[in-house]
Parts: sequence; structure tokens; C-alpha cells
Amino acid sequence: MKSAASRAGGSGVVFGVGLEEVMQRPGESSIPSVLKQMVAYLSELGLSEPLFRQPANTKELQDLRYNLNKGGRVDYEAKPRPELVAGLFKLYLRELPEPLLTFPLYSAFLAASEESDEKKRTALLSELMGQLPKPNRLLVELIIKFLARLCLHVDANHVSPIFLAHIFTHIFLRPKFETIETMVQLPKAINLMQLLIETDPELLGANTFGLVGDHHDYREPHRRRRAKLASREPPGRLAAHDRRR
Repeated sequence: MKSAASRAGGSGVVFGVGLEEVMQRPGESSIPSVLKQMVAYLSELGLSEPLFRQPANTKELQDLRYNLNKGGRVDYEAKPRPELVAGLFKLYLRELPEPLLTFPLYSAFLAASEESDEKKRTALLSELMGQLPKPNRLLVELIIKFLARLCLHVDANHVSPIFLAHIFTHIFLRPKFETIETMVQLPKAINLMQLLIETDPELLGANTFGLVGDHHDYREPHRRRRAKLASREPPGRLAAHDRRR
């Protein structure tokens, strides 16, 4: 029998559909099941893999996307390919019609990230997280925890917080309309993404423990995990295929 981490699927189109719409469908709760299955699989089999460092096969990605959008089910364990599932995970998030931290809160999140006092900054970020729609908040918490856990294995997978920040910034935070000013603010957005990965999720009010996989790593003392998450990528380094403007 396959584990829950090996299956994904659902009724109706799932890629490119807003979170709130997906969560109103029968059988959905807390987090879109298609994403929950991906994270469970990657948490089980992909933590030591160099996830997001190499592009997945485009045709295979589109085939999986088509299958899931038709309500099909994907048996990830039948042909273990962590890098392919990671690519599908990223594709789903990039096709969401709105960034996870939402367009209206773009400026507020950037401003909070510039607070120099760590306690005040954490409090501001926690307050903003509470203003997110529930589906967004739960998904943000889950993804941040997954990315932080991935970074704990940096010695094996060479995946660091700053690397992931470059990959996921556009998914989490971007303006509704691109201008010269917002382009100049990109380094601030990347810094915010890195802060979220490195900040103890419980300090941000995260409460999604147990939703997917075993999250015991996140209960490590904050300072120990911050040391483990020390950046190992020079700022600005990013594979060309992961840039998105």
C-alpha cells in the first residue's frame, strides 16, 4: 500500500486557481490536497536532495500538471523523482493568481522587514501574517516550515536560506504592477523571504504542526537552528532558469 505522501489529485482544475476557490471544494481542508501531498513526499524522501537546484523536465512537468488538472492521481513513489516533484511544487505556486502574502500587504511586509529590532520585527511580521486570508496563512506557514527544514540538511543538499529566498520571493511577495521603484525594492523582498525562512515559525504564530509529515526539527531551540541555517550562498547568486520578472 502506498503512503499518503505518494498520491495527489482532486476534482477540477487546480493549477492557476485561487486558494480560496480551491478550498471551497468538497474534500479540501486547511491546505490544497495537491500541495499537501507534494510536501509530504518531499519531506519524506527529498530533504537530502539538492531540490530546486536543477530544472525538472518540462514535458514531464506539463504531463503531471495536465493529469492533476483533469482530476487524476499521481503516484510519486512509483518512480521516485524528488526534483520533478519539487518542480511541480514550484510550478503550482508560481501559477497562483496572487502571491501568497497578497498584493494589498506588499508594502507592509517590506516595511516590517526593515525594522532593525528583532523582537519588534517579529511582532510586526506575526501581526501581518494574522491579516492574511486563512488559506494563505496556513500555506505560508507550511511552506516556510518545509523550507527551513530543508535548510537543516544544507551539508548534504547545499540548499541554503538565501538560495531559497531567491527562488521563492516572487511566489511569496510581488507588487500587482511592476515599476522601476518595485524593481529597486527586490533586494528588500529577498531579504524578507530569507528572514521568514530563518525566523522561528512559532514566533510568527505558526500552528500547522502535524498537517504534513514530521515537523520535530522545527522545535529545536531558535538559536541552534539559526546557526544551522547560516547563509552559504553569496547574495545575488541565482540560476538563470529560476529568475522571474
